Amino acid sequence: MVAATSLGVERWSLRDVEGGELPLYVTRPDASPRVIMARGATGLGMPTFAATRERWPGGAGAILRDLRAEERAFSLPWVVEARDRAALWQTLRDLRRRVNPLKGPVTLVCTAPDGGRRELVATYQGGLEDDSGGGDDQPEWQRHAVAFVADDPWYRDAAETVHEWTGASQVHRPFFPLLPLRLSSSGLFATPTLAVAGDLTARPVWTIRGPATGVTLRNTTTGGLLVIDLTLAAGESLRIDTSPRTPGIARDTGLRWFPQAGSTLWGLEPGSNSLAITIGGATAATSVTLAYRPLYLGP
Repeated sequence: MVAATSLGVERWSLRDVEGGELPLYVTRPDASPRVIMARGATGLGMPTFAATRERWPGGAGAILRDLRAEERAFSLPWVVEARDRAALWQTLRDLRRRVNPLKGPVTLVCTAPDGGRRELVATYQGGLEDDSGGGDDQPEWQRHAVAFVADDPWYRDAAETVHEWTGASQVHRPFFPLLPLRLSSSGLFATPTLAVAGDLTARPVWTIRGPATGVTLRNTTTGGLLVIDLTLAAGESLRIDTSPRTPGIARDTGLRWFPQAGSTLWGLEPGSNSLAITIGGATAATSVTLAYRPLYLGP
């Protein structure tokens, strides 16, 4: 059988439940065994959306009340090839182990023609139940339509974007322009402007390392404000997770903390975001780290 190629010029791979990465394209002509993603995959583009509408009494049409992206169900047509029947059988065993949903989700990775890499985290649903390949029972290859569900329908950038500011010096990764950090008698101030990639609101994780007496994080572009009244000694830290799936504020001791009234766990909008970071009682040992992954509607 002639092996199928990856979709177009992009390349797909699967990071399995154990952290290994399985190429779903032809790495070299004589590679064996191998798993190839053939044409005909479904559900990999835009997610589907569910709308809640209310009829307008006495009027035509309806009023849109709510719109949300649904979990993403997708199917991957895999061609599994090996040099002989025994090797094919072992490859299928390895595949079942790699996607075992009882061990956790897998990550589908797309490398675009421009070299950018985006990921989609999903859980195996079915498609490997039939050892004969659903009728294509051949000694050296089989076809399987393997189904997954991504509870979070958004693709994320494969690389985490990290920014860090310290009281001693400014450390910045990657290379977005920032205004300089300054120290004053009232604490540590940073007023960076971040260029945020993506199609959707990115949800950062902040890490504050003491000493610090009070934290104020403001997105002056969107009006987002987060104020936390606490004291951190040197060496202590505070983690702020703004993700709607895993939100929370906690010290490194595990003790959860709560912000002041009127605060929100705000995100970063695509485009330019001007921030104001204030840390009371800062010294040269104080640092602030901001980490996030841009989110996308599709690969």
